[in-house]
Amino acid sequence: MQTVLTRLQDFLKDEKHTLEEIYEAHPDLKKHTIRARLNENVGKCFKRISRGLYIAVNGETQALIIAGDNLSGIKEINDNVIDFVIIDSNYPSLDGHLSVGTTRKKSGKWQFDTEEMSKEMLSEIHRVLKPSGHFYSFLPADSISEYANTLDYNNRFIDMCQEVGFTFRKRLIWNKGRTMGYPYASAYEQIAFFINGKKCISYDNTVTNVLSHPKIHNQHPLREVNETAKPVELLKDLIKVCSKKGDIGMDLYGGSLSFAEACLEMRRHSITFEKDQEMIKKAIEYRKFNVINLGTNKSISTCT
Repeated sequence: MQTVLTRLQDFLKDEKHTLEEIYEAHPDLKKHTIRARLNENVGKCFKRISRGLYIAVNGETQALIIAGDNLSGIKEINDNVIDFVIIDSNYPSLDGHLSVGTTRKKSGKWQFDTEEMSKEMLSEIHRVLKPSGHFYSFLPADSISEYANTLDYNNRFIDMCQEVGFTFRKRLIWNKGRTMGYPYASAYEQIAFFINGKKCISYDNTVTNVLSHPKIHNQHPLREVNETAKPVELLKDLIKVCSKKGDIGMDLYGGSLSFAEACLEMRRHSITFEKDQEMIKKAIEYRKFNVINLGTNKSISTCT
């Protein structure tokens, strides 16, 4: 009896089909099952993905960019198939500063919606990550003020991660360089580092727990794409420690697609979720990604 994957490979072997045509040809299969098999095999079996999905390529390395909800999307991925996860979630702990302009102009809102990290999402990340896989999450600098208590937020986040099964390793420091605007302005952000299980496997021992990379300047055009964009070189430092060429990484808050670019440059496959399709288009244009068949009539074909 054929598996779902082999059925799709046979169906797509000789000609291209849209995702809707694949659904129609396999009425006995659930749509999310078909999408899951395609998503899991990025860089392996399927070179082109249809409708709402983009593939950026660098040689044989592929970055799958999914325009959609991250929680529903991650639920379509099988257990223990992702090698590493790096996220910069839209945490709301600094929202209070917007009203007084201590970290941003008094605009009253970010370019994106903020949300509390849920235990459900963390459980899904833990489920899809391979044993000994690394999980990194950006967090704000520790502080307590009348506008925000990031110390409490950061500690609660680490506690939740441990409750769903992660092993906490350490807090890394991203040294952003010179900053100004108020006394003792934060020149760093934290990166919480966890592993799935107890055994920690590292592929590069040259990176310390303080990663020094200049932040992206406020006037840089990338800030028009996403105001919290992270430097690609910073992400590459994490990637070279937690993975090897050909591994698959995941980012659930794609934003400016820094993660996708870093993975392409490091020859890692990646899966990125971002619900703002306009942001995806701007980021793809800015980064000049070589995107396969970008447009409304994208199709799917198998690799040879």
